[in-house]
Amino acid sequence: MMRNLTSISLVVLVLLTSCSTVRHEKNNVIPVVIDTFGGVKLYDLNLSYKDVDFSGILLLDGGNDIGDRFVLTSHFGMTVFDIETEGNGYKVHYVIPAINHRKVLYLLWSDFSILMKPDYFKNIKYSFDEGGKLVSLTRSGSITKTEIYFKDFLSGYPQEIEINHPYLHLNITLNKIKDGSTESL
Repeated sequence: MMRNLTSISLVVLVLLTSCSTVRHEKNNVIPVVIDTFGGVKLYDLNLSYKDVDFSGILLLDGGNDIGDRFVLTSHFGMTVFDIETEGNGYKVHYVIPAINHRKVLYLLWSDFSILMKPDYFKNIKYSFDEGGKLVSLTRSGSITKTEIYFKDFLSGYPQEIEINHPYLHLNITLNKIKDGSTESL
């Protein structure tokens, strides 16, 4: 009788411990901030670098099995860059000569990869509001430190995203274009 009671106590203890572990893991899940299940998402992009400003349209496509794809065009339709994730790196389909530099392309790829998968890199700290909504994240790094802020949520997804690189004096603001979904690229 005593052995059965001890065995039952151990089973209950194991079950309670395993349930609390599962609950703890669910609280640490980082939510997706860009919903690409319905196709390509379009954003107005404003980029400020020191005294240079640029604006265009950013197309984010994450709905395919190959990788995520990021295309920036001017408002007149000229492609500025077309980058696709490939394994742990990226593949350049096209880039204008002015930004065709390894470090610039890496920075753009890493910023947009974080948007598609906020847990893509290991050195990221997350901030949540009282309701458990992701409001910001910070990727540590020497000169490439990245701060991303998520604002104006609609149906669980941010409509405005601000990406800051404080040491580089680079700021990128993305505003979702309403009803701007298209099929994959």
